[in-house]
Amino acid sequence: MIFSLGEVKYVAWPSPQINLVSRLGEKTLITVIDCENAISLENIWLQRYMEGCLDNDDVFRKEFLEHILITSRPQPNKLRFPIETQNLFLSWGTKLVQYDASIQNIPPGPYVGVGKSLWPALRLYEDIQGTFLVAIKPCNMTGKFEYINVGKQHRQGYSIAVPSRISTPNTAQTPFGGYRIALTDVFDINGLHKSVGSRAYLELCQPAHNTASSIARIINGGGSILGKVKLGSFLIPEEPAQSVDFPPPWNPRADGYQSPGGGSSGSAASVAAYDWIDIGIGTDTNGGIRRSAQRNGCFGLRPSRNMISSEGMFSGFPDITKLARFATDWYCNRVPVLSKGVPSHLIFLTDLVPSYETAEKTLIHELVANVESFMGVEARKISISALWDEAPPAEAGSESLQSYLKDVHHRNFLGRAID
Repeated sequence: MIFSLGEVKYVAWPSPQINLVSRLGEKTLITVIDCENAISLENIWLQRYMEGCLDNDDVFRKEFLEHILITSRPQPNKLRFPIETQNLFLSWGTKLVQYDASIQNIPPGPYVGVGKSLWPALRLYEDIQGTFLVAIKPCNMTGKFEYINVGKQHRQGYSIAVPSRISTPNTAQTPFGGYRIALTDVFDINGLHKSVGSRAYLELCQPAHNTASSIARIINGGGSILGKVKLGSFLIPEEPAQSVDFPPPWNPRADGYQSPGGGSSGSAASVAAYDWIDIGIGTDTNGGIRRSAQRNGCFGLRPSRNMISSEGMFSGFPDITKLARFATDWYCNRVPVLSKGVPSHLIFLTDLVPSYETAEKTLIHELVANVESFMGVEARKISISALWDEAPPAEAGSESLQSYLKDVHHRNFLGRAID
């Protein structure tokens, strides 16, 4: 079901059957409120709760307050509505408040009532930057995901269905609750194919029977995978003119015609372009995260080796390709790590930091200080060039580091220079 509230488009799909007390019609907007252990709904609490929902959730709107369904555990003998609360319902235009403690494990948030069942309402956003390869429908009861293609396609992009942040609160049990994620198409997702940026590979690839372990941890932790985004073919850095199988994403910076960067460019471009995406997940072999982050103007983090499982992730170079992530905000302790802990050492390479004062240098030092505080360790500043000058290998003779390694980028994978 596709519908609009003003200029905002929504989509709703059937969820496991939920039997309500009464039939509500064919398209009734409903807000589910979980009032655990609540006996009396005070108007101050309700008003603050709804103001928080409206301020922090781009999916929720006042129109969904037309009907309110209240669930709670354990079941009170009687749910009381003080006169102030009743007046609050009237100010919202609420027509019906329904209480049903027999309904269990229903996430709070906006729904569409169809007959006696509830369909979660998701907001549709157009992928105007062309960053997505496919949009993903939330997993069903079997744990499998499905493709979607709803709404009007904009240019080369899709309509992306975005769930409400209210539905998955951020708690100790769901540390990724409320976060929306764009996933580079190199990870196994149960029920879906993967392309690794190649049409030939996509035609031969069978649907995955499991979800990559690191991605499964995010999903189980409350994160929402919105879809799979574009990448350089087989994770090799491609400039837009070199992209053959799939058109590259558009870099949102400057005039909009700049290169989106390395192999994980779709994830970087998506988090840079859309405020409704929180995290982009990709991989980094020889700069897939770092180069893309630099080009699109977002943070890129490549964790240390063996910190995060690579099981279920495609890589042409498994020893050095690692899962990494993008974000436009340095979340620090607001986003959990996927590993069992944080590194015990922090190395800060000073070679590429300007010797004079610049805005870039200030940001770099602020970032290092932030990481130091988060990890509880002091960064060790190292200059590779200085170490080379102190004790160069005998084979280098008197050559500088830059001169001796000038061809390494072209030889590091193939063992020979690229003509």
